[in-house]
Amino acid sequence: MTSCTRRAVPAARTIRRHGEGRRAPRPARQPAPSPGSGARARRTRARPAVPSGRQSREGPSARRPRADRKPPRAARRRRASTHVRRMFMQGTVSLWPLIGVAVIVVGFALRFNPMLIVATAAIVTAASAHFPPERILAAIGAGFLKTRNIPLIILLPLAVIGLLERHGLRERAQAWIASIRAATAGRLLILYLLVRELTAAVGLTGLGGHPQMVRPLIAPMAEGATENRFGPLPDAIRHRLRAYAAATDNVGLFFGEDIFVAFGAIVLMVTFLKEAGIAVEPMRVALWGIPTAVSAFVIHGARLWLLDRRLERELRASAAPHAASNGANAAADNGGRA
Repeated sequence: MTSCTRRAVPAARTIRRHGEGRRAPRPARQPAPSPGSGARARRTRARPAVPSGRQSREGPSARRPRADRKPPRAARRRRASTHVRRMFMQGTVSLWPLIGVAVIVVGFALRFNPMLIVATAAIVTAASAHFPPERILAAIGAGFLKTRNIPLIILLPLAVIGLLERHGLRERAQAWIASIRAATAGRLLILYLLVRELTAAVGLTGLGGHPQMVRPLIAPMAEGATENRFGPLPDAIRHRLRAYAAATDNVGLFFGEDIFVAFGAIVLMVTFLKEAGIAVEPMRVALWGIPTAVSAFVIHGARLWLLDRRLERELRASAAPHAASNGANAAADNGGRA
């Protein structure tokens, strides 16, 4: 009778040990608070006792075990170097393909044909990596098929420009610029800088360039304008004018194409910022390139404006001794005849 009226023991109070069940001991009751203690008579949770000695350091601020500690930087470097040396000793990493770099260095040092150097370096690198011959030929053929239109794009304008130069393009450019008395090398290059930046800003980067514009037109025109003012030029002045013409094309193209929205550098910057969680429109990046382009135009334009003064000072200073020597020689000739 008593067994039927006994309450069921909760499952949480039963501890199974070796297949037997026994009732868990009841927790000790907390003493009742005194009735006159006021606000301090509220029930509070019992604080766990703080262990003494070495166990007191075990907690949130305790040091991690030695196995969980991160090794120092020097130890990590030693492990990495040991791993690399072990890989080299086991032969898993082969340094023989680096012979291709030596082939390129030696070839360019001996001034061989660049295309022959690159092709030889590719074959040597693939052979040192134990590639079969059919795989090497397949890679060369695939690369040729991907870039078969590039030689036509590059070589066709060069052939046309070469024919124009052979039929007097440089001479005609020099004669035309010599007919303009107000033209100087600095003014001509400033005008070309403006045109180059504006055309590059709208994506027309192919309208200029060293082979198709600077060498056949801009450099001869700058030389002709200077010869028209000061007479025959020494080789040092000619090379300086050609260098300024090439630099003007570089500055105009570099800072002008940053304003074009579809320029590759702008797309790269927008993609990089997007991956970093920064949303930027390509138009805003292109607009922020305008102050840089204007600053580049002002700075390089000032250099070109100072170029005229520098050339005038140097050429007149070098022409004065020649004029004095020519006058002395003429006077000596006249005295000898008398």
